[in-house]
Amino acid sequence: MAPIRSRRRLPAPMPPRSPNRCRRGLPICYARSNSRIHTSLTTNRQLSKTLGGALILALLPMGLLAVLLSLRSYNAVIAVQGAVSPLGLFGIVLPVLIWITALVVGWYAVSRLVVQPLLAIERGMALYGRSSDPARTRLRFGARDFGSAELASLAASFDSMADEIDQHSRNLRSALVEQQRLTREVHHRVKNNLQIVSSLLSLQARGADSSESAQTYAVIQARLAALMHVHRWMYDDATSHGVDLTSLAGELCAGLETSLVSPAHPKVTMVCETAPIILHPDAAVPVAFLITELASLAASYAEPGPLEICVSATLLPRNGDDPVKSKIAVESAGFKGVDHIAAASMTPTARIIHGMARQLRSALVHDADIGCYSVTFAGSA
Repeated sequence: MAPIRSRRRLPAPMPPRSPNRCRRGLPICYARSNSRIHTSLTTNRQLSKTLGGALILALLPMGLLAVLLSLRSYNAVIAVQGAVSPLGLFGIVLPVLIWITALVVGWYAVSRLVVQPLLAIERGMALYGRSSDPARTRLRFGARDFGSAELASLAASFDSMADEIDQHSRNLRSALVEQQRLTREVHHRVKNNLQIVSSLLSLQARGADSSESAQTYAVIQARLAALMHVHRWMYDDATSHGVDLTSLAGELCAGLETSLVSPAHPKVTMVCETAPIILHPDAAVPVAFLITELASLAASYAEPGPLEICVSATLLPRNGDDPVKSKIAVESAGFKGVDHIAAASMTPTARIIHGMARQLRSALVHDADIGCYSVTFAGSA
């Protein structure tokens, strides 16, 4: 059996990291950090103004009383002495000074016991919301002293809520891991069952009475092999979100090199040229069947002798906001000239090919000059 010639495209080089991104690659740039700092400072000023206004309003009667006492003392000194001495002036303004002192001490107490603890709680909550799961499990206030039982109770409530959120997140991650494990187990068992069916067909094909019957068994085995390979690469550990087209196409071509061998084609060479594409699970089965059926069709219409079939997969340039599209093509000398699928549209192979193309929401395109069938679809994961 001739080896598969596979030419894989190297992935595009990664662009240099922008200086506006954090070292750990988190999507939090310095501009956003500056914005959050500005927002925190604005909130601090607003809270300070609000509490300052409330404090002044609460001490306003005392201030009015201090001013009235100062005016009364001033009038009494003027009436008795006719002039105000430095000591008398101190006694006159003493009530106002006491009021200002009370205002400053009250503001310091409010800032120290209310504003700063509240801002510390706000910063802790914001940091918890921005952190990733492994890091935020350590973000707790604990036994920190906030100066009052009410603020300590608020911090304890946040710690309790954060513990419940972290536990819920851990349960979700564990459930997701278990679901992925069960899904892989289901696909593995389906693949094994298909392998058993394929082996039974192989045993039955050995006792076929004619070459036509043996070829029919071979076609059915090729279709089962396509399903087996899809289930083999479905939810693989390396590509848990889709199917690696390079690996899938490589295994399909390796199997077709054996199954397409016949007296008319004693040597079959499959050339596999695929770009690094991850297929969506819904697109993997149609793509596998298209490759298998088109390769079988190429063997049916090719001239007797060595057979070469080229399977290629490319990523097309993105057009604006449209999804990324891929192009699967199967090229063979037997496809040149006449469109065999259109000419025999009611045959099982043609109906399967058109059905798979419809599942990909695409149309089958025939190039008579180079002898190629292709399908363009948006099925990349």
